[in-house]
Amino acid sequence: MHSTNRTLAWRVALATVFLLGGALSVGARPEASRPARPRLAKAALPAPPPWPRPTGTLMRIHAAGLQAGRAEGTVLHIHQHLDVFYNGRRVVVPAGIGLGAGFYSEVHTHTTSGEIHVESPVVRTFTLGEFFTEWGVPLKGARVYVNGRKAPDPQAVVLRDKEEIAVVFGKPPAILPRVYPGYRL
Repeated sequence: MHSTNRTLAWRVALATVFLLGGALSVGARPEASRPARPRLAKAALPAPPPWPRPTGTLMRIHAAGLQAGRAEGTVLHIHQHLDVFYNGRRVVVPAGIGLGAGFYSEVHTHTTSGEIHVESPVVRTFTLGEFFTEWGVPLKGARVYVNGRKAPDPQAVVLRDKEEIAVVFGKPPAILPRVYPGYRL
């Protein structure tokens, strides 16, 4: 019986060491026992503004898939208002995007008011992605709102007459513009 007690004592001791060792290893490194939380990647923002009118205008126009003519087109003539925000602060949209010495892009700006002019010799669909490519500012990481509604794909936002487009990089502004200035819906 003495050997049976000894065998039982050894078994209890081994079981205790096994259980205690497992508890110590779990207590010592809790992160090893839990699955790692996936980290949400922050959207990469472009370099902070100001974003001036690009140089190499003709190259930028062609990179955007737009055409340059000697005069503004007259077949399609519409306007949109663009507000751009970077971490809650308004960014100036430069005058002269898409304009060069003696030529006009189908999509361009005349002033720093944020008004985009679509003046084309042909009727076709123009997009916000084309305008931003022409400007030389990547839309990656941006959220875009058209008349206050979030657009699913910033690049594919179609430029339509009298729309208010707000492009937000990072933190949004306190108040998001929803209506084309001076236009009543």
